[in-house]
Amino acid sequence: MSDLISPLPEAMMLRLAADTAVQAVLGNPVRIYDHRPAMATFPYVVVALGEGRDVGTKTLVVSSQLVQLQIYSRQRSGKEVRQVLAALKAALHDATLILSAGSVARCQEEFVSVRYDVQAEASTGMARYRVIVSD
Repeated sequence: MSDLISPLPEAMMLRLAADTAVQAVLGNPVRIYDHRPAMATFPYVVVALGEGRDVGTKTLVVSSQLVQLQIYSRQRSGKEVRQVLAALKAALHDATLILSAGSVARCQEEFVSVRYDVQAEASTGMARYRVIVSD
């Protein structure tokens, strides 16, 4: 089985970086990272991998991946986080992602949350996407 998960975060980041609605809420160049930066301008998004599992058959190589997008904002109300979540969904839900290996059969938002973190004094959000990738 080839490595089906490695190209996925990069493909998602490239898709989001090219989207004008995402640029409107996350700046241009967009503030999307693969790790949480120490000194970033708010709001920003971190693309983090969740889990992956083989859901293929004897003849088909298919992987089901959960990818988590974490949103960070300094606004207490959560409004900015909800705006980012809406832009992410518009850009990713049922999107065609270009991978260096494999192809995306489905990209679907399946969970979102918004909360205020008292210790960090920041609103945070999370969107989880299920991505089906075939070889």
